Amino acid sequence: MTGITTYSLRGALAALAAGMLLDACASTGSLATVATGGAPSATPGGSDAATVSAPVLEAVTFHTQLQRYQTVYPELHFHDASGTVRYIHRELVATDDLGLSGINTDSIIRIPAELQREGTVFVGGWSCGPGRYYVTIRAFLVNLEGRKSNTLQYTIHCNGG
Repeated sequence: MTGITTYSLRGALAALAAGMLLDACASTGSLATVATGGAPSATPGGSDAATVSAPVLEAVTFHTQLQRYQTVYPELHFHDASGTVRYIHRELVATDDLGLSGINTDSIIRIPAELQREGTVFVGGWSCGPGRYYVTIRAFLVNLEGRKSNTLQYTIHCNGG
């Protein structure tokens, strides 16, 4: 199953449930960067359906790094009582960059269950390039129980755009 790098939301959740996606991504190096690192927990918490709740996106903060061009790192703060968040979906809401061809909409999250229960941060990354523009993105998380978090919308301003 090597060479697999993208999945639809339904396909990713099905593959995750079967335990195949993480192995495929690990072998191709296509996993997203996570601030807290680590491997996912092998034992999801909250197995009782009555106690399982949806993940909660609490806030988005940013840090910026300037090398040749600006890179903006959105930091999505969240918690999940079950500790089983494995997927983030992002969609483009607005931009003034007419040349923007798209965004990396879907990524795997590999943060240990105990950190998810306590509250943790998933760090994305947006490489601005030389242009001056903004991009507004809407994001939500999905856990292995199929529960979707609230959505958060955030704007990245590149080079003063």
